[in-house]
Amino acid sequence: MATPVAPPPPKREEDEPGYHLHDTLYLRMSLGAGWVSTRIESDAGDMRVKGAGTGLDLLLGGTPTPGLVLGGGIFAVSANDPRIESGGQSDELAGDASTTLVGPFIDVYLDAKSGFHFGGALGFSTFQIKPDDSDSDIGEKPYNGGGVVVFTGYDAWISPNWSLGGYVRFLGARGKREREVASETLDEQATSAGFSILFTALYH
Repeated sequence: MATPVAPPPPKREEDEPGYHLHDTLYLRMSLGAGWVSTRIESDAGDMRVKGAGTGLDLLLGGTPTPGLVLGGGIFAVSANDPRIESGGQSDELAGDASTTLVGPFIDVYLDAKSGFHFGGALGFSTFQIKPDDSDSDIGEKPYNGGGVVVFTGYDAWISPNWSLGGYVRFLGARGKREREVASETLDEQATSAGFSILFTALYH
């Protein structure tokens, strides 16, 4: 009499390829608090614009090897009703000031199944002041240039491919513009430093 053969055990979800593994498509959406300070230099004198507001990132990429992500993204930090300091005076501006960087990024997981990661980006940057007063000429043009981003954080798995977490991010940028003041053309240069603490949702 043949010995009955036991059926194979059912496959567990965690045994499936790619389960809790940082590979294939990478989509990160992040939102949180931010702070930015920008120094504007010109022949007419220096000015500083600074304040707290919002940080926002949107990153899309791929994974050539598990744990290594390459892609492109948008990184932004803004100040709501920032303070403007110039000539020993300090006033609050009704409006907002923001620094944005668009460019390629790299994100690295030392353990492709774990959540700790760090990365950075280089790209085109723009700084712009947007006053609520439409008659103000302070925000007539953006300051365009280049910048850098560095970040680090942790993502915790909540499903086979989705995770939630947080990270801290620094954005540095430098740009310039020309502005007409009293029939003269001023060359202005803006140097921005922004810090953000972000909540993030990641598909990976």
